[in-house]
Amino acid sequence: MGATHWTLWALLGLGTTGFWAIVAYAAGSLFGRVDPEAPLATGARAELDEQLARGQIGIDEYQQRRQHLADGH
Repeated sequence: MGATHWTLWALLGLGTTGFWAIVAYAAGSLFGRVDPEAPLATGARAELDEQLARGQIGIDEYQQRRQHLADGH
């Protein structure tokens, strides 16, 4: 009875751990990013965003450069 008793407790612990791992994975998949289709800001676009945030360029210049990047230049 003793060996079976501890075996059942071990299986229960593993099952509970597995369950919560699946719940955590599902929550991460659902709430990991707000919009998974939205591109991440990298490269020139990220630098442009940082320049605007630091106040090195104004809104008009930011919009002009952003459009220039969007056009593929």
